[in-house]
Amino acid sequence: MRITGGGNMNHTEFFDKLKAGYAARGYLFTGEENFVKREALRRLEQKLLPEGLEALNENILEGKTADDIIAACETLPMMAERRLVVVRDYAPLMSGQSKGEKEESERLAEYLNRLPETCCLVMYMRGAADGRKALFKVFSAAKSAYVVEFAPLDDRELYTWLSSRFKRAGKSISRDVADQLKFRAGTDLTRLDGEADKLIAHAGERGEILPEDLDVVTPTLECTIFQLIDDLVAHNGAGAYRRLAIMHDGGEDDVRVLAMITRQMRFMAHIKLMQAKRVRDDEIIKALGINPYGLRNTRRQLGAFTEERLERAYRDCVDAEYAIKSGAMSDEEALGRLMLNWLNS
Repeated sequence: MRITGGGNMNHTEFFDKLKAGYAARGYLFTGEENFVKREALRRLEQKLLPEGLEALNENILEGKTADDIIAACETLPMMAERRLVVVRDYAPLMSGQSKGEKEESERLAEYLNRLPETCCLVMYMRGAADGRKALFKVFSAAKSAYVVEFAPLDDRELYTWLSSRFKRAGKSISRDVADQLKFRAGTDLTRLDGEADKLIAHAGERGEILPEDLDVVTPTLECTIFQLIDDLVAHNGAGAYRRLAIMHDGGEDDVRVLAMITRQMRFMAHIKLMQAKRVRDDEIIKALGINPYGLRNTRRQLGAFTEERLERAYRDCVDAEYAIKSGAMSDEEALGRLMLNWLNS
């Protein structure tokens, strides 16, 4: 295992370097994509820790001081080339001011450029580190360390991840079905990983994931709201109230449901306006943070609304929210009236 460092990189560059046999003396893992971050740590453990000797050569630290971290880094590995020291959520890298932060940061910063070759230090943040902190800047400039940014995957990366996930199980998934899956399950990789397991089991011996398989996927709140609006505009009261009951069973209250309906109506108004201005689809997707299948479905939903009906529906949402905030109606009454108005319009 060759030793390298310093500067900044994204998760793809980290995996490429690790695959090529390079590992730095120090890393700062930061960013909101925690699933990929956990996978990065797992692969680093596989590379550095001999099988059967993992417990002897890895330290997991949390709530420890700079002196504790340095002591762990200075401990020689046992029957291995390197020791892995993982420090979770180190306070001087988080937002806000921690007690003794200046002294802690200075102590660890001074040590970073003399990390021993027998150690790999990983500052593992479950979320994003504060880039304004002095220690973050030291990591960025250190010759022996890297800041690794784990940003949410873009649409292309997400499809690549899904394809690989199903390929490992001997299955394939088309881009269109992958888009439908993301629309139903969202883009959180931990959730998608669980839904992939369900789809693989449901497909059985069949080698391809089909659109009808997606019935086993548990829809997100956003997807259920979309389906609820479909039911309301189609005057399907039974379907609408069934979806509302599902959301209630999932712990969602009427205020949250109403806010999500209002959000979807606002999305529809934005898309209608952008279409009138001939804004390209890729720009709409980027501006609203939706995937291509979500855009296609919203366009389909828009077909049920004239401009006047869309304006009236959005006004109904605003009126319902105001009735709740002013105390004129309870949450249940305001949402119930809105749903009845739409079913009867």
